[in-house]
Amino acid sequence: ISFYLALMTATCLDLIGADGPIIVEGPFARNRLFTQMLAAATARAVIASEAATGTSIGAALLASDQRTVQGKGERMEPPADPAWAIYARSWRAAVDARG
Repeated sequence: ISFYLALMTATCLDLIGADGPIIVEGPFARNRLFTQMLAAATARAVIASEAATGTSIGAALLASDQRTVQGKGERMEPPADPAWAIYARSWRAAVDARG
């Protein structure tokens, strides 16, 4: 289920045109399979946040003039093993084929 959730998250991020590193908080930040697959599916770094108040911090940033914030946590680059990206591409192709 971790892979499915990561792939759906990657799809949603793609649909909204997100770019840059992805910050994950809460229980998902501790789920290594989720964060690694998310990094592989998006080809972007994922930061597993140590903070538990990311939603309120994000809301405050939207209301302020500050445009960037440095997240604290473990930064994961997309896995070097190509099997992760191959799995993500295969999943996306299967979903696209179903229309």
